[in-house]
Amino acid sequence: MLDLIIFSAVLAAIILTILTTRKNEIHRLLKPWISKLLVKKWMDSQQQKFGKKAARHPKTFTETGLLCDKQTLLTERPIALVNTMISDELLIYGTDESENGICVQMIRNVNNTTNANVLLTLQQNVYHASFEGDTPNAYEFSLGNLKLELVEPLRAWRVWYNGLMKHRSNSSSDSQEKLVHVVLNFLWKPLSNPFDNRKDGNADLLAKQLFGKNSLVGKDITNLSEIVPEGYAQFGTLHGYTIIHEVKTEMYLYGFRTREMNSFEDLRKLCNADEFSASLKTNEIDGVDIKAKRFEFFSICDNGVGVRLTAFNGEWTAGWILWPSYKITEIKNINIPAAEFFKDLASSLQKPMNLQDRNGELISIQINPTSIKTSSDYKSTEVTFLRNKINGTPANAVLIFKSPILQTHGTNVYNLSESHCSMNVQHKYQPSFKKVDGSINYPRSKNENCYFVQFCEPLCLNLPLVGGKGVLLAKLETCGHTQKFKTARGFCVSTTLFNELLDVERFCSIFKSVSCNSNSDEQGLEVVCIEIMEIIKSGDAARKISPLIDSYIESMLEKEKMYNITFAVRSSGVLEDGTELSCAGQNQSFLGVSKELVPLKVVECWASLFTFQSVRYRLNHGQPVVSEMGVVIQEMVDAAAAGVIFTADPLTGNPFQMLITANYGLGESIVSGSCDPDTITLTRHQNLATRQNEENVNIPNQLSSPLTRPWWNAVTVEKRVLGEKRTKTVFRQKENKDEGSIMKITTNDEESANFCVSEETAVRLGTVAAEIEMYMGQHKPVDIEWAVDQLGQIVILQCRKVTGLDAWTDFEIQHELDSPIRNKMDRFTTANSGEVLPKAIHTLSEIIARILDHNVSSQVCKKKGRGFAPVSLYFANSCMLSHQRLILNMFHLLYSTVDKQISTPLLCVEQSVLGRLVIDEETLQIAIDRYGVTTAASGLMEFASQIKIFMTYKSIVENTSNTYNKFTLDYSNVPKMAKDVYDKISEDLIHIYHAANTHLTCTNVSTSSQLFLFLFLSEGKKPTEWDNSIYEDVSKLLSAVNNVESAQLPENMNQLVDEILRNGENFELFLQSSIDKALEWIQGNEKVSKALDIFFEKHGHRGFAEMDLGESSWQMNPASFIPTLRNIIKNKMTRNEQEKIQPTVKTVFKNDVELLDSLVMKPNSITRRLVKWILPLCRNGIICREKSKSLLVRTIGQLKLKYSYLAELMVKEMLLPNSSLIVHLTHFEIGQLVNRDVSTSHILQKAMKRQKMYPLLETVKLPELSVGMPVPEEIDTWVPIDDKENVQATPVSLGVARGIAKVCLNVEEAAEIIQPGDILITHATDIAWSPFFPLLGGVVTELGGLISHGAVVAREYGLPCVVGAVNATKIFKTGDEVILDASKGILAKICDK
Repeated sequence: MLDLIIFSAVLAAIILTILTTRKNEIHRLLKPWISKLLVKKWMDSQQQKFGKKAARHPKTFTETGLLCDKQTLLTERPIALVNTMISDELLIYGTDESENGICVQMIRNVNNTTNANVLLTLQQNVYHASFEGDTPNAYEFSLGNLKLELVEPLRAWRVWYNGLMKHRSNSSSDSQEKLVHVVLNFLWKPLSNPFDNRKDGNADLLAKQLFGKNSLVGKDITNLSEIVPEGYAQFGTLHGYTIIHEVKTEMYLYGFRTREMNSFEDLRKLCNADEFSASLKTNEIDGVDIKAKRFEFFSICDNGVGVRLTAFNGEWTAGWILWPSYKITEIKNINIPAAEFFKDLASSLQKPMNLQDRNGELISIQINPTSIKTSSDYKSTEVTFLRNKINGTPANAVLIFKSPILQTHGTNVYNLSESHCSMNVQHKYQPSFKKVDGSINYPRSKNENCYFVQFCEPLCLNLPLVGGKGVLLAKLETCGHTQKFKTARGFCVSTTLFNELLDVERFCSIFKSVSCNSNSDEQGLEVVCIEIMEIIKSGDAARKISPLIDSYIESMLEKEKMYNITFAVRSSGVLEDGTELSCAGQNQSFLGVSKELVPLKVVECWASLFTFQSVRYRLNHGQPVVSEMGVVIQEMVDAAAAGVIFTADPLTGNPFQMLITANYGLGESIVSGSCDPDTITLTRHQNLATRQNEENVNIPNQLSSPLTRPWWNAVTVEKRVLGEKRTKTVFRQKENKDEGSIMKITTNDEESANFCVSEETAVRLGTVAAEIEMYMGQHKPVDIEWAVDQLGQIVILQCRKVTGLDAWTDFEIQHELDSPIRNKMDRFTTANSGEVLPKAIHTLSEIIARILDHNVSSQVCKKKGRGFAPVSLYFANSCMLSHQRLILNMFHLLYSTVDKQISTPLLCVEQSVLGRLVIDEETLQIAIDRYGVTTAASGLMEFASQIKIFMTYKSIVENTSNTYNKFTLDYSNVPKMAKDVYDKISEDLIHIYHAANTHLTCTNVSTSSQLFLFLFLSEGKKPTEWDNSIYEDVSKLLSAVNNVESAQLPENMNQLVDEILRNGENFELFLQSSIDKALEWIQGNEKVSKALDIFFEKHGHRGFAEMDLGESSWQMNPASFIPTLRNIIKNKMTRNEQEKIQPTVKTVFKNDVELLDSLVMKPNSITRRLVKWILPLCRNGIICREKSKSLLVRTIGQLKLKYSYLAELMVKEMLLPNSSLIVHLTHFEIGQLVNRDVSTSHILQKAMKRQKMYPLLETVKLPELSVGMPVPEEIDTWVPIDDKENVQATPVSLGVARGIAKVCLNVEEAAEIIQPGDILITHATDIAWSPFFPLLGGVVTELGGLISHGAVVAREYGLPCVVGAVNATKIFKTGDEVILDASKGILAKICDK
């Protein structure tokens, strides 16, 4: 004991001496480890952003992580900026092997402003734009014509831009910059789970911040919050296209999406106070110390290896290596300090940057300074795209410098309301009127007693009080009356009066009595609408408001002679003229109304809110049936000419082109489409030199009015097209108190032969419109209704933003469900997957594909072990989608286990899955580079995993069979509310998950056992040496299997056919009559009907594309079974006749020994023993695979019924326009609709477009094998017959549609013959045609213009539409198959093939 005490004392003394004498060395050795532990502790303390992680063995579908939880949704949406020192930034960028790239940044600031930056590099050309404006709303990242749209949290975003960009060419000696019109349409998809900047940070690199020579030594660990911003990032792809100079370029880019919440106060602590203050005053970042900047470097090479590095405070803060196998590893060491790398960019890039990850893998990056392509300065953000090499392989890189100080503070430099697209240049010309914030939310409680509001009152900016048209007229009024234009005097009747005089609650109750969204109850809805309109008109509302309106008009007009003034009374619904919906023509307006009749017309405007077409329009756009309405009352303008001017091309969004449509008299003839108007195209300056010259002119103060022409407002006439103008609508004022007269009269020959407005007037209109756009549009183009009075004065009647430019395109609809491709050398196949989903799936079935992929990936990952890429919740890497077709990732599923040479087992797997051999040396080498050569240990582990599956699969199948054999979902206890049913369906998806897991396990057993069977029978031969005898023997061995459900189905169907042939009287009637008559024939025969019921009890859940939620099973839709049944009867009758001549003989073997003796290859004794051992497993595998597939289909069938039930409830609750639309929504979108937490109009419009495009997607055929993104085979060829049946017209809504022509000259005729997808050909359309638009595939009219009713509504629905199709109603006839190519303005008849 004493010896132990002495030894301990000596040891303690030695340790104390070492600690005293070697203090600095010990401190140096321990500090990194301590720092790393502190960092990890800090990281663990950070809040989890994305909800719980997926469970390994989920018991509920929520535990799978495949559905978006509420926390993740809130994290992805814009945050509420309640802290004045916080900004919210979203950045999306990508690059490709052709040196093309995109970077889009949006920063929301607490002062209700948003900064936006867009950069595009394309074919040695650089395009960029920077602008700032008021934040339009609190639920999306958007500003002007830039939108970053959340499609599904962490799974998909949409990048859309349609506007001006500054252009510079790197390949041209001409350095002069120009403005060009650029369109960007891209879909962003993830290729990784999100990296939380703090929770999932890089501990190795962050630890160096705590003990490095330039780091925060001695400071508290919480200072990491100053270094690492709150936020997250995701690696992913950008797939889409650009349009520049009408040239469309498709691009597939790789990059990152980052989200950061920057703290202004934290950053100020790290900067020198003088530098900080100076940077805010000058809006410059070059003088700020490098530690005030954040840096991001991303590079990806042609073989798919990628690197992402971030730095702050002169040190690396995070680093990741992105492997093409989907695996991502942290970087541990970097040989070049971040401060050196970024501070002296040119010199640091001359030597390679070496990176090492935690697994010891080394990456070397070599960048040639001369290869830097371009640098674009956004003041707060600089972006550089460059070429480099990763481990000697060519690569592309993106280098981003950000100054979070300026981002957080807001630069306030770029203001499109003053410069439209400032491009870092400030204007001397600024509007003299004060900018109005239309997003102000005035409290309604203060305005309850306000019945009338004049346009000039600030209260008229309250949208809920005066409606959309009233707000826009109020904004126009604040421009002031100038010498250039004026506005018609007037006021608004508020919604307060609407609510006080009308029984809104009663209207709601009446609508609840009819299924408003049911297609089968359209007549009932129309009856209800008529009833409510009659209630409003027959009431005493007009009498009650008459003295109020009379008094207000007299006080407003004071002593003017009342009998000389008449009015226009226009509807102003709270949903009208918004950013998403125009409601054009849906509600009524009246012209030439005398003062005495104004109250009556106000009531009629209210009643028009409940016309059938107005109610149907709101239902189709996800808006409430019962809404509110203000009414606008304006002084009538006696117009010599009138029309509409668009400040950008309404089809393309091109802001360089203004379009004017005009006619004599009032604009009613143009809006109604009853005339062929004059069309004038104006153009704005494109050369920046012109702009700079104009800005250098010294403008006298007295001329600096709102309409002083800056460079952007300078317009010239480019083209004038003379319209026929056969008629005009005019106003005839009377000399007494009676109502003025609105008449439609015929123009004379001289009027028709001349333009109704001069070039000088057109230029004046363009100048006025440009100023109004800058003031009203918030960076968006507007369409303005104008008139020129008898004195030549321009009068602005109303203005609204152009809607529909951001509608989803055909390209986006076709690719929105596409899985991201990790590398363009990936291999994909449709083999085998075509049995599961043989055609394009409906959008709702994306959740089925998601479940299948997660199960397959989980099984592959489990089989491969820890070193394999983990399963992702946010993207597919095994069972993927392309053009809504299911494809298989061959590398992930087939080639992840390879040897140095092409092995026999690998070829056997190919033979089992693909039915042929396809691998070559190039593919093998790619697989080796990604996954490495399979070692003996990993091979043994995979074999052991497979044996375990062989031993346990029977019990799995038995448990699944017991659960799902008679499976039904009982929703009797679920409240009959759409939200409750949706939540229950979300829970019940776990049944599909478990059934799919069992089916995939059985498929694994069947495939693997057949692999062994091939290996045994080949007796050492390579598959390249196999002949047909081995396939014949395998087929013979596997065909001797009983109790296979897929084989029982045709047997049971034959029994049903026999019953029909034996007991069916006059069954020829069944063969020859219509489907409905055939069903009646079956139901009328007791024995046949009973036989059909027995068959449906066993197999009624089966059908074509049976795993697609959009396809009905046989039992759900017996009519779909009739054609199959008829075909079998006919074939059986033919076969019976043939067998009388030559009967069919089937060979039956007594036992397996006799079966083996009959084999062509004559296996040896060892092979016979091995085959006898594996054969039962092969047979059971086939039986269990087919059984489990049937159980999976039965489970999916139950979900089909519940989704159908949900659709009915959503129709009843007015959330869907019709029940059939539900299969064209994703499960996530349905959740958004039932939760009613966002505007749903865009969701329904996208679903309707999917519904129209689905027949085209069904025809898409992908090649069996694809390298990179699958490219569809040629879909079809559309050929016009001849020039006589090929009409040229004017496009007013772009797109292509193919369908059956329906020539309808009136609404009554259309109601009888219009079917979904038809192409309507008519003379002209007005509001009465509105209910047909959701059904149509396209619209063709002989009359009309860009702002006629048909054109406006077609653009909102995304329908192809052309006008001016001369004699189309005579050239085409109902029933013709036609193609409408609105992009080219062509309507043509299809040749018979």
